[in-house]
Amino acid sequence: MDKPEFLKQQYLSIREEIKETRARIFTMASVGIMAMPAFYFLADAYKIDLLILTLPIIICIIVILYLSEMHAMMRCGRYIRTVIEPNIKDVIGWETWLETNEIGDQDRRKVEKLVTYFFYLIFLIYYLASVNLSAQYASTKFGIEYAWILCAFYTGLGIVFGFQLVQNWRFTTSTKVQR
Repeated sequence: MDKPEFLKQQYLSIREEIKETRARIFTMASVGIMAMPAFYFLADAYKIDLLILTLPIIICIIVILYLSEMHAMMRCGRYIRTVIEPNIKDVIGWETWLETNEIGDQDRRKVEKLVTYFFYLIFLIYYLASVNLSAQYASTKFGIEYAWILCAFYTGLGIVFGFQLVQNWRFTTSTKVQR
């Protein structure tokens, strides 16, 4: 296999991986948006204490999965932009074009940024609601002291988790190498 054919096959494989990653992200977001209220309803209806008390952690896990998929997609795009596209002379590749803003141009990665904003916002709301529901449940079931401990734990977890999301924001919305 010669270099041009190798680059072509590699490009096609990576684009397919990006397509599959986008499909997983859409599925994950859709299921996550609908599943959180369903989890609470089932946990409350069937009195599954552990599920009610761990809903904030489940939300964090879903957000971590989303974050990892976005990282994977941007990593693929970065590889296309930095390794494959420079080998094609006199053509601006898709990933390079997305990352260059000409005078007066809109941010070409705006869709990724808006989707990520939406995803983080909806899950922030879910996180806060689930912490509140967990604390209320803990207060009635185990007493106010346990509820305060649970709230303190989930507040600390939320702060650490939120900090990590802010730190990783640029890696999920751009293929530019960040230093």
